[in-house]
Amino acid sequence: MATPPISQALALALEHHRAGRVGDAGIVLRQILTDRPHEAEAVFAAFQTRWASIRNSPKPIIRAALQLLESGQYETALAFLRLATRLKPDYVSAHRHMAEALRALGREEEAREAWRTAERLSPGE
Repeated sequence: MATPPISQALALALEHHRAGRVGDAGIVLRQILTDRPHEAEAVFAAFQTRWASIRNSPKPIIRAALQLLESGQYETALAFLRLATRLKPDYVSAHRHMAEALRALGREEEAREAWRTAERLSPGE
């Protein structure tokens, strides 16, 4: 089944989010980025303009990324994590999980940089 256009899919995700169905919103977002990870920037732009309420809480994106990490879909998880850090640059958990995804992809230097960012944001944790 083909994913609907981003605008339509994001409208559905937003509807789920506003109705308190955060998990369903995450499923829609995961489907978009699983089918078309190259469109992560378009998703980010849509979030910036249409989904202001998630800017302070990108938790659905992180939850979807964790599911993707667990299932071995590291590139797609990485797209989600990059989106989460764009929405909330000081989100320590997103940087830590990004390091995990990058390490799984064999991108050690990038993984170290993500980990250093997490450490800088939250020293001593």
